Amino acid sequence: MTAGSAPFSDADLEQIRSHGLAPEEALRQLELLSQPPPPARLVRPCTVGDGVLRLEASDRSRLEDVYRSGQSAGRFGKFVPASGAASRMFRSLLTFLDNPAAAGEGGRLAAQRFAADFDRFAFADEVPLENRPAAAREPDDEELQRLLETTLTATGLGLAQRPKALVPFHRDPRTDEPLSALAEHLFEATEHLLDSDGRAAVHFTIPQHRELDFRDAIRPLEARLENERGAQLEISWSIQRPETDTLALDSDGLPARDGHGRLLFRPGGHGALLHNLAALDSDLVFLRNIDNVQPHHRRPAVVHWNRVLGGLLMEIDADIERTLDLLARDALDGEALRREASAFAERFGVAPLHPAADGTDDALRQALVERLDRPLRVVGVVPNAGEPGGGPYWVADDTGQASPQIVESAQIDRDDPTQRAALDAATHFNPVHLVARARSRSGRGPDLAGSVDPSTAFVAEKSHGGRPLRVLEHPGLWNGAMARWNTVFVELPAEVFAPVKTVFDLLRPEHQPQAAAEVPAGR
Repeated sequence: MTAGSAPFSDADLEQIRSHGLAPEEALRQLELLSQPPPPARLVRPCTVGDGVLRLEASDRSRLEDVYRSGQSAGRFGKFVPASGAASRMFRSLLTFLDNPAAAGEGGRLAAQRFAADFDRFAFADEVPLENRPAAAREPDDEELQRLLETTLTATGLGLAQRPKALVPFHRDPRTDEPLSALAEHLFEATEHLLDSDGRAAVHFTIPQHRELDFRDAIRPLEARLENERGAQLEISWSIQRPETDTLALDSDGLPARDGHGRLLFRPGGHGALLHNLAALDSDLVFLRNIDNVQPHHRRPAVVHWNRVLGGLLMEIDADIERTLDLLARDALDGEALRREASAFAERFGVAPLHPAADGTDDALRQALVERLDRPLRVVGVVPNAGEPGGGPYWVADDTGQASPQIVESAQIDRDDPTQRAALDAATHFNPVHLVARARSRSGRGPDLAGSVDPSTAFVAEKSHGGRPLRVLEHPGLWNGAMARWNTVFVELPAEVFAPVKTVFDLLRPEHQPQAAAEVPAGR
């Protein structure tokens, strides 16, 4: 054991370094696990007129035109976190498959519903008829398990072993072929991302050791989209970096270990993807979860709002560039400088900027440059309809100043009456539908790592091999990892949000086919 390395042995230190972590970072993680960061300090929820912008139809039409100029110039790309496994979609069904008795009545009802509605799933035709329960009567447990085994396990389709990106979500309205979530994201990209040369850049983060699966899925889609739409998609992918993994604590408060006595490293949450985002070449980037994707007939609203958000980002970005240029030339002083500082505070919902105690213009100019020269995001939020997850709030920092942030429910102290009141008063939900300039304007301002609020890391209770664990997650990608970005929240209609968290979400109307008379003649 070396000085300053407790509670790590020499073998532990070698493992830590080989994983890409510094021993100091490993110690910092253990300290956070033992003494978790404090919860977020909610001031109030962001609402329309108080942190959330509601755009009129005339504004949306203008912003679409602005967006098209940036699209034509190839300024936009797309970033889709797609590392998640599909097993969570099928959790209740896998429990029943493993042990019907232990799954209880809830597990049996889930399996029965899956069987009863099986023909409505896009993957149904890939399961042989002999492995499906007879429609004329209620299936018994053996028949249900045969259907689940054929659909979910490696002896059949293996849906539960796939990345969620490669699970069929919808059917193609022209060919009736199943389309995966990945396919739908690529189809959508061709509707609003193609530049004047028919090119578009789309980046996926994928699970380790699944490159061949993604390559096999992408290759025919690339050929089809080039043939049907003349689209030259520049599709790339990356893997969550091992050095972003985190340690865990066992029930005794010691570093968790695997069956061989080695330290147990776990993925550090989607905040670890900040490194992947920072590596992109695109000037402006759309960011959306893999499971929030619509079938063709519901896509026009999504494409419209993508254009609106992108156009708004371009307008704000141009204003920032103009102001930074004026500041660099000392072309703003006195009252003009104060008006610019006031406009910044109003646009981004932060405390007004004031000069230092000496009252000089130079102090205010420096403060304004520091606040403008940051990464920028325009974030769509939808009216809260009871979906689990985070939302937009005014959050106080260590100095007591509030700024608009996306906060997950796990970051909120529900036992505090004031925090619970703010949570209950929330009007909007974060669907992860945003567009960003993921770098400072000048290149001299904070990079992505410098914009992270490390105090927003959070600790959760999980299990591994049946053992309880306390695990650490990095500040979330669109939460604390973007805490020091300039942020504008925009209200979106609920129709653009159609997440698939369980397989039964695919039975919702928004994921089901149109009536035959409504199917378009061409995709």
